[in-house]
Amino acid sequence: MDLSANRGFHKVFFSARCECKTVALLSVEVSEEKTVEDVERALPSLVGRLEEQARSFYNMNCEVHARMRLGPAAGGPR
Repeated sequence: MDLSANRGFHKVFFSARCECKTVALLSVEVSEEKTVEDVERALPSLVGRLEEQARSFYNMNCEVHARMRLGPAAGGPR
C-alpha cells in the first residue's frame, strides 16, 4: 500500500503511545533515488525528526489526545 503523498519516496512509520490509549503515527520519507550510503549519512537527521515528532505528541495532554482521537465528537472548544 502506497501511503506516501510523494511518489518516488519510501515512507517509514513508527508509533508513539500514550497511557490514555491514544496512538500517534510518526513517519519519515526517503527518496527512492537515495543510496544506502546517503541514508546512513542522513540517519541522525531522520532520527532527530522522529524524536521531535514524538516529543510534540508526548507534550500534549490527554485531553488534547482525546480531541485528536475523537475529532468533532470530542466536543471541545471551537
